[in-house]
Amino acid sequence: MHARRVAGACALGLLTFSLAACGGADDTAATGATAGNALAVTLGGAQEFSVNPASSTVKAGKITFTATNSGKVLHEMIVVALTPGQDLASITKADGSANEAAAAGEAADIEAGVSKSVTIDLKPGTYALICNQPGHFAGGMKTTITVS
Repeated sequence: MHARRVAGACALGLLTFSLAACGGADDTAATGATAGNALAVTLGGAQEFSVNPASSTVKAGKITFTATNSGKVLHEMIVVALTPGQDLASITKADGSANEAAAAGEAADIEAGVSKSVTIDLKPGTYALICNQPGHFAGGMKTTITVS
């Protein structure tokens, strides 16, 4: 009888662990993102060299960026912190690409028709959203958002 109770308890524990490990559609615990602190960003589309966030402002903290490549060529989305007084022109290098030294994170190498997500913990400030594939930043793949 004791062996059956132990076996039953073990089976119940294993089932509970298995169900918890499977998780569900909500993976916020895995990423640390909070509900509502997400930003969709469209790369490309009607204008191939464009970066279009769903909003120009987002709340500080862990932000999940979902970058969707609606264009026809490879893109990326890099989040670059701008210091007070900096603008997009101030991070432009002589060759037309962007200086990524202050990059906070990125969704790299996003093929056409594909989406990638990245969660980044951002403090209040202004950030550039850019694509720095060769010629893309110079071609107009840049915008700013405000984190408050």
